[in-house]
Amino acid sequence: MKIGLISDTHIPEAMPELWPHVYQQFYDVQAILHAGDIYDLSVIDRLQEIAPVYAARGNGDDGSAGRCIQPDDDRLREVWALEFNGFRIGLTHYIPMPEIPPDITVSKWLGKLFPEAKPDVLIYGDTHVEQIDMIDGV
Repeated sequence: MKIGLISDTHIPEAMPELWPHVYQQFYDVQAILHAGDIYDLSVIDRLQEIAPVYAARGNGDDGSAGRCIQPDDDRLREVWALEFNGFRIGLTHYIPMPEIPPDITVSKWLGKLFPEAKPDVLIYGDTHVEQIDMIDGV
């Protein structure tokens, strides 16, 4: 299964619409995970034309800094606990990176966000930097 990952699109603040290469890269995905800061639900609508979209509500989607609050939508949640082919994926906008031990750690944050089962992989946004880390088996 191929999953498209995207975050912090900031449309239309950053630019009027998504970059054309996003659609080129996502043409054959079976699902799209958007890790927040969408700013306008039309982004989800456009991506939905390619594959089902699961989107995390970011700080730019909740009215902070005077931005519009994105309306309720079945495709937009604070946290998603997804499973694809037996693989658990957590999706949210923010986690504490870097950690501030002992109180603010990824393990504690995961327990709060995913109390039923820790995901195998966590997808998050907010940093505007691609990063892959292994922390406590996730």
